[in-house]
Amino acid sequence: KDLFFSNWTKILIHYADLCVTNDIPLLCIQCEQNLLTVNSNLSYWKKLTDAIRKDHPNLLLTTATNSIFFDDNQTAIFDTVDLIGVNVYPNFTHKVDDGNLTIADIQGAYYDNVMHMNYMERIDSLAFKFQKKIFITEAGIMPQDDGLVHLQSDHPEEQPRNYHVQALGMQLFFEELLTNKNICGFSWWHTKEPFDYFNDEETTEAEQTMITYVKKV
Repeated sequence: KDLFFSNWTKILIHYADLCVTNDIPLLCIQCEQNLLTVNSNLSYWKKLTDAIRKDHPNLLLTTATNSIFFDDNQTAIFDTVDLIGVNVYPNFTHKVDDGNLTIADIQGAYYDNVMHMNYMERIDSLAFKFQKKIFITEAGIMPQDDGLVHLQSDHPEEQPRNYHVQALGMQLFFEELLTNKNICGFSWWHTKEPFDYFNDEETTEAEQTMITYVKKV
């Protein structure tokens, strides 16, 4: 463990240098390293973030957590960063799109069926507990008929894309989740498979939805 954190600190200091050189204001210190982000490792993360801040005191730090972010044994690391980072992949609905799926079918659906908790409630509780804003480090939807039912990455590439499903999820993301006053920004995952939302032949419904809402925020 000592060796890992020593090496990881060197890597992140290099990334921090790149951020400052290229005017990037935010650095994520880990992504879903669940075995290492347990509360008992807090001292390691504190030493790591102190080392980064020694040379780059103005660089903001965050940490990307998945559904383990619902586990209180994983939250002490939030003490070491400026923004609480959350990877958001909720269960929107049980309905597979048959061409008639609407925004009404998924409203209020920011729920995680693994940890059995609502994202909104958890975001608010952690923002209050740590007195920090939340940054959505990942959010993404697969352009498949069942893309709002569950997250999976084993769909064959030749399966037809359903950009309407993505557009609905994006609409809910911008109109519902991002209206939460405790959320200060987001990073969408991403423009390549399996979450691709555009193609070279057209401006897809999903791409247009992303353009429309990003211009607003």
